[in-house]
Amino acid sequence: MCEPDNDTEESLLSRIKCRPAQPTDILQCLRLEKSWNPSATKNDLQYRQHHAAPFFRCTVLEGDDDEDIIVGFICGIRIDEFRDQDSQKAIAHRPLGTILMIRSMVVAEEHRREGLGTHMLTDYLEFVCGDSLKHPVSEVAIVAKQDYFNFFLTSGFSIMRPLTLINGKDQQYLFQKSLEFKRKKNGRECYIVDSFAAKAGTGNPAGVVLLPEDSDEKVLSNWMQTVAAEFNLSETAFCWPRAASECSSSELHWNIRFYTPTVEVALCGHATLASAAVLYQILPNSSQSRIVFHALEDQLTMKLAKNADNNSLRQRKICMEFPAKPPIEITANKEKAIISKMMKEAFSCKLEPLYVGLSEIGDILVEVTRESFGNIGFENLNYSALLEWDGYSRGIIVCSANNTGTSDKKEGNSDFVSRFFGPKGMEHGNTESSRILFMIQRSFSVL
Repeated sequence: MCEPDNDTEESLLSRIKCRPAQPTDILQCLRLEKSWNPSATKNDLQYRQHHAAPFFRCTVLEGDDDEDIIVGFICGIRIDEFRDQDSQKAIAHRPLGTILMIRSMVVAEEHRREGLGTHMLTDYLEFVCGDSLKHPVSEVAIVAKQDYFNFFLTSGFSIMRPLTLINGKDQQYLFQKSLEFKRKKNGRECYIVDSFAAKAGTGNPAGVVLLPEDSDEKVLSNWMQTVAAEFNLSETAFCWPRAASECSSSELHWNIRFYTPTVEVALCGHATLASAAVLYQILPNSSQSRIVFHALEDQLTMKLAKNADNNSLRQRKICMEFPAKPPIEITANKEKAIISKMMKEAFSCKLEPLYVGLSEIGDILVEVTRESFGNIGFENLNYSALLEWDGYSRGIIVCSANNTGTSDKKEGNSDFVSRFFGPKGMEHGNTESSRILFMIQRSFSVL
């Protein structure tokens, strides 16, 4: 499906409406489906309309003679689990099934590529996510060919896997969209997400907790601290939506707060990334929108990267826009000498800093040559020496521009390399604030 002409789209969409299918609509729906699927049967459509009526919706064009002309429809059934062989045969509707399987989604041939499919699917998902279902579903699934990758991905679905080929048919894929957050919109959803991970069990883990819109951070602060201590990760993010009046189709606004196991912090890069990844997967039709997080002191803007190598929402890259807060250079010779001595004793090598600065959140930023950075090593480090100067409150960032012109398996084609050392003797492998600080100081532009 391709982008429609805007004038054509507006003209058509202003004249259509979506409604539940009636028994008298079956013959029109059958004619539409047979135009692309000759094996479609009236019995299948009648079964779905009778047994799964809430999940059979028609899109109609209002005619001059007050007679509805059906120009598209979507119908589905509830199932308990999906099996590859079920995509090619009629299966029974399970009234309490947790998965809604879309069995047919058809647009009249003369109205294709006019934005109708997107409009129909948006209406369908909004209905499924609403409060009218006595027994809500947790996810929506559909089987489609590769031609429709972009359509379903931009509608918030994720590609789960290719299906086993049956009778030599064209390769098809299973798409799924989680509705778990909508199903428990008054509850608290919890996730653990590996940011910057190439595979499961790698990267930098963060907790993500989704809260209801009416959450009061003053009331919940002690509770959030307790939950963060239970997660026992470096940071846990707590997110809840802001008022609908602040949002639009292009921007979704959420509050976000960050807690370590012992204290609240103003900003955490990898927990922000983890939160954005969760929201892009669970919020309907969010893939084209920016997500704006309102933290304690700043606004943090997220958006999905364009032209990604992998279009799955589970693997798409996310661009993060953070406020620029350059470090303040330490120029006093006495303080620079103390810091140089402190680092020499800690790392057992002479680093000769090229730049020394102090960040707003209390980190020392030390830029060294690439050769000096490689001399630091990982064994026999004297962490207690890092406490000799009390002019900082959090940690020491040692960075170097990666200007060697080469790459290895660990560093890849990186612009710079960095290590972060905490004031109490712990090295943190992935500290986004340290990377952002160095990028600002050196004017790097890195995704």
